[in-house]
Amino acid sequence: MVFGIGLEWLPMRGNYTPDVEPGWNPAFLLDVALHAVMPVMAFALPAMGDWALAMKASATSVLGEDYLHVARARGLKPVRILVRYLGRNSLMPLVPALATALGSALGGSMLVEAIFGYPGLGFFLTQAIDRRDYPLMQGIFLISTVGVVLFNLVGEAVLHRLDPRLRR
Repeated sequence: MVFGIGLEWLPMRGNYTPDVEPGWNPAFLLDVALHAVMPVMAFALPAMGDWALAMKASATSVLGEDYLHVARARGLKPVRILVRYLGRNSLMPLVPALATALGSALGGSMLVEAIFGYPGLGFFLTQAIDRRDYPLMQGIFLISTVGVVLFNLVGEAVLHRLDPRLRR
């Protein structure tokens, strides 16, 4: 409300300003990006605290592992230990959960889309429910399910990239 209504820095409704000519031009792309800031932040900010706490808990559990002591004994730089050993191994338990959350956000955005007037799958699902349009609801559920499956597939690929034990 501060940035959208109080300061009027960011637009509050729609996915682009009607005055801007749609296309692959810089003015339109910037306008679409400005309209997307508020909905993206409405999705991201509530989840950031949970992900930060989960990452902290994961990093804390990894800190006592022997391979970190060996890396320090080998004289590796602290930045390399932090990124290559601690960061990589702390991310592994979070990747599948993040992939599932991203896939669920694809279809579970009805409230944010309704508040910001940003037409997406949630907006169309709300309209389909109001009109009892069962084929549209089934299509939206199918797209959401495919999104969850694809994000989980990408999450597994990232997990295989992070964990050398899974590459075999």
